[in-house]
Amino acid sequence: YDIVLANILAPVLVSLADHLVRVVGPGGRLVISGILAEPSRHEHVLDALVGLEVEDVATLDGWAAITLRRPAA
Repeated sequence: YDIVLANILAPVLVSLADHLVRVVGPGGRLVISGILAEPSRHEHVLDALVGLEVEDVATLDGWAAITLRRPAA
């Protein structure tokens, strides 16, 4: 897909990481939210999303939304 959205808590994002990465097409984006804004609280989620690069991080009221991108083929 060109864009995949996942607004779920960090432990679920980690458990679904392989599936989320698999469905993001070349040049596509994954937007994850529902995770705490402190980097120490979401680094393990980013580590699980192998093959995607962080493009943007937005925070509001202690929560983060992170946009990741799969490099184009």
